[in-house]
Amino acid sequence: MVLKEKFTLSIGDNITGSPLSVLGYRFSQGNGSSIYIQGGTHGGEITFPIFKMLSNFLEKNTEWQGTVTLIPLSHPISWNQRHYYYTAGKFDNYNGKDWNRSFPGNKDGSTTERISKMIFDEAIKHDLILDLHTSRRSKPFTIVSREDLVEYAINSGILPIYLAPKSSSNFPFTDAIDNAGKKGITIECGSHDSMNQDDFSLSFNAVLNVFRKEKLLNDNIELKKVDGVFVFEKYETYFAPISGFVEYLQPLEKLVKKGEILYRIHASNSLNEAIDVLAIENSIIMKYQSTHIATIGDEVVTVVTKYKYI
Repeated sequence: MVLKEKFTLSIGDNITGSPLSVLGYRFSQGNGSSIYIQGGTHGGEITFPIFKMLSNFLEKNTEWQGTVTLIPLSHPISWNQRHYYYTAGKFDNYNGKDWNRSFPGNKDGSTTERISKMIFDEAIKHDLILDLHTSRRSKPFTIVSREDLVEYAINSGILPIYLAPKSSSNFPFTDAIDNAGKKGITIECGSHDSMNQDDFSLSFNAVLNVFRKEKLLNDNIELKKVDGVFVFEKYETYFAPISGFVEYLQPLEKLVKKGEILYRIHASNSLNEAIDVLAIENSIIMKYQSTHIATIGDEVVTVVTKYKYI
């Protein structure tokens, strides 16, 4: 029998007297691993449908054993930062810092640090921690900061894999998890502020594969060996050479060869001028900006030029 608990984590009240809190859902069935999954650190990163899929699966499936904790919207402030119709929840409007650079937090620190401490303390009670995000305009990929977690990323089925350098301070969530001796994996579930059902399904199935890897889910589905997996450790960025309007001409994750066009930018100070920006070296396109409007010097395209197949 599946036991389901809805709970609230809170650091206090906001200025109007309403709670600064997040909702959590805990599912348990028998004995097994414990897995914590959170999303919504940054307002506007839509992973909520994946949590609905997970909730439905955990309530109805009898082939899993253990405990799963879901925190779909983990930040009570970032989702309420609005500019016109846009949810601007990447950075704290109070101090300009990324909401995901304050872990493990501090119960007596700033508002951000107190929220981070509340979330972190709940997460490290578990054996494995998954952090779901989205990334500008992109396809799903995974991020790990330890070599021994690359296999988890491979088994998840979401590729490629970013083996990210660990921060020395101002830790992202999963770096702080790693520092605490636990396993932490980030899944970038597709594009920012998007409702792409294919990306949701891919991300949902990736989480189920992690359940299988941890022996929490025993449904006799074998984890597939994936060929052609590549791991990268660094991004390269192309910046707008002029101000103007961008045409993204290549599909995401395409290998663009040196000298081929990456994107075209139409100059805003001319009705005749456009510049084709070419790849300086062989590049795999990982991210586009979420806008077609660029001021000179803005980031436009993020690529990977150095990677290894495993």
